[in-house]
Amino acid sequence: MNQIQTKIKLIVLSFIIWYFYFPMVMNDSKLQALHTVLSAHQPGIIAVSGGVDSTFLAAATQKWGLDYLAVFLAGPHISPQDRSDAVKSVRQLGLPYHIGDFSPLDVPGAADNGKERCYHCKAAMIKAIQEQAGGGRNQVMDGSHLSDSMEYRPGRRALAEHGVLSPLS
Repeated sequence: MNQIQTKIKLIVLSFIIWYFYFPMVMNDSKLQALHTVLSAHQPGIIAVSGGVDSTFLAAATQKWGLDYLAVFLAGPHISPQDRSDAVKSVRQLGLPYHIGDFSPLDVPGAADNGKERCYHCKAAMIKAIQEQAGGGRNQVMDGSHLSDSMEYRPGRRALAEHGVLSPLS
C-alpha cells in the first residue's frame, strides 16, 4: 500500500468512526458513562490494536482532553503495514503514543499453541504494556466490547485478572 492509499484509508477510518460507529453504538447516557470511567482512571493507557474499537476509545480520550497514552505492541505477529497503519491512526488523532516490543513466540504457554494460548499471550501482553509504558499510568484500558464477552475468549480472563478495564463492554 503506498502513502496515498494509506492516508486515504486513515481518513476513511476516522470518518467511519466519528460519523457512523460513534453515534451507532453510543447514545448520550453511554457517552457520559464512558467519559466518567475514562476521567476517573487518568492518567492511563489505551492498548491499541489498530482496529476500530481501540481506535475509537483512543479518539474519545483525545476528544475529551483526557490524559492517556496509546500503546501498540509490535512484534513478529504484526505485519509492518499493520504497525504503520496503527501508528498513523494514533498520530492522526494527536495522541501521545508508545510502540512496545512483544513476541508471542517467547511466551510460555502461548507458543505451544495449546487451548489456553490466548490467555497466556494476553497476560504477557498486559505485563509488557505495564512494564514498557506504565510510568505512573496504572490503569490499562482496551477496546473489547460486549460481543467479545459472548464467545469463549481465554484472553478476557487475563484482562480481568490483571485489572484491565474494557469500558465498551
